[in-house]
Amino acid sequence: MKNLSAKVGHRRKARQVSGVCSPLVAVWPRMKASALFATCAFALAAAPTARGATTTLTFDDISAEQNVTTQYQGKGVTVSGATAVNANIYLILPKSAPNIAYAPSGLMTMTFSVSGVRTVSAYITGPAGVGIYAYDAANNLLGFTQTQADVGNQLLKVTSANAPIARAEIHDGGASFYVDDFSFDSGPTNYSVTDLNLGGAVGGTTPQGINATGQVAGFGTTSKFAIHAFTYLGSSVQDIGTLGGPYSIANAVSSTGQVVGAAQNTRNQIHAFSWTASNGMIDLGTLGGTSSEAVSVNSSGQVVGSSATKNGQRHAFVWASGAMSDLGTLGGQESSAVAVNSAGRVAGTSDTRNEQTHAFTWTASEGMVDVGTLGGTSSAAAAMNTQGQIVGVSQLKNGQVHGFAWTPGSGMVDVGTLGGKASAAVAINDAGQAVGSAQLSSGDLHAFSWTAATGLKDIGTLGGRASSAVAVNNSGQVVGTAQATNGELRAFVWNAGEMTDLNTRIPGAPAGLKLITALSVSENGSIVALSNRGLMLLKPQP
Repeated sequence: MKNLSAKVGHRRKARQVSGVCSPLVAVWPRMKASALFATCAFALAAAPTARGATTTLTFDDISAEQNVTTQYQGKGVTVSGATAVNANIYLILPKSAPNIAYAPSGLMTMTFSVSGVRTVSAYITGPAGVGIYAYDAANNLLGFTQTQADVGNQLLKVTSANAPIARAEIHDGGASFYVDDFSFDSGPTNYSVTDLNLGGAVGGTTPQGINATGQVAGFGTTSKFAIHAFTYLGSSVQDIGTLGGPYSIANAVSSTGQVVGAAQNTRNQIHAFSWTASNGMIDLGTLGGTSSEAVSVNSSGQVVGSSATKNGQRHAFVWASGAMSDLGTLGGQESSAVAVNSAGRVAGTSDTRNEQTHAFTWTASEGMVDVGTLGGTSSAAAAMNTQGQIVGVSQLKNGQVHGFAWTPGSGMVDVGTLGGKASAAVAINDAGQAVGSAQLSSGDLHAFSWTAATGLKDIGTLGGRASSAVAVNNSGQVVGTAQATNGELRAFVWNAGEMTDLNTRIPGAPAGLKLITALSVSENGSIVALSNRGLMLLKPQP
């Protein structure tokens, strides 16, 4: 297994690559250069661009019999009083298959967090008199409309010419009904811009480098051209120092604000560290060798990464309560961890006894378990959610490389491609939505969103030939980079079928600022992006 931490300079340079191929590079270090460039080759045909001001909730991306609550928060709305159900099972004709929303108590409420909502609409199946009622922020009724007969899929629509709609209710005094394709028109989200640089104009972070409240961890260059880890706590950027040497980087931050990464000590060795506001930076040590790196941390303070052992091999580790434990291998020489969730489950990649490389999952009770491949000889893990679902890449029997999603109990699933020969899944949220990049039949590489229910969806570009998704939050907001019509790479956020160039949503930004790629997104909608002036934090404005 390639020892990435031993070649820090090369590793850091790779992290600053803002092209659409970077997710494949990150999760498939053993892929031959020729194959990688072939995967990232772009054809001349322009890709479709998802634009528009209307957001539609189809409920098809929510598992049947699951309550509809905050799944669409990233689209600007929360829902109460409804359950996603399979239309065929309930003998209801859907507007869009397979799911619809069922309101058993006769009241379904949509509360908007986006500004400028002027129109709401939905297809209603239920008795006569079911209505959509629109309210402003002061709870004043702005308008309503009702079904006129007991027929299926009646389109109801309310438009407000005065105040924006803050809440919409669908009800009929207690009678149950069904809703499909609930839509609303809203104004786009604008963002404020905060400079995350330490004095220089080079920096980076990872998808795990931002937590739910928007605290950021990453690395940047100082005014003296040293590379240091930093954290942003909401008001200012703090250089968190090193272990005595000139270098440090941060890879992840937990929900409690614990930052982990790697730093150089006074003996010019790279060691994993943990940093908290109360204790500062702590050296986590090694497994007997001279180097280690921490890459993920959970809310309980468990830290995972990889470390050199006494014999020079590299092994995955978990650090907890002041002690580093060797997770071993799948029978081969080396292993590395990429993620740890709140339950203490670890995901990573290990050499096997027959000199193959396989993704693994580890728990304290089960030890290291091989999650297998898609029929080929190799697989690699990239990310994991709180349910223990793992995504990454795997070889097929024919040698092609596809993204996979692995679930405890049901195994590994091929996410497929968009008609081409390759794909890579690099992030997954707690709803099981995976994102990454996949090849089209033309050879273009496009960002995708995947769920077990909906399969692989092309989320388009910004008018150019290629795009790449790198992170997704639990509200379904996807971020990454996409080519514009002029060929430039621009940071994007994707919501409910709409890809937005973040450069068009930063009205107060300094002149000349160009956001190249979005690197991470928090649960509150904050986004870290790499720009022509270094790292920037984008905070959604009300």
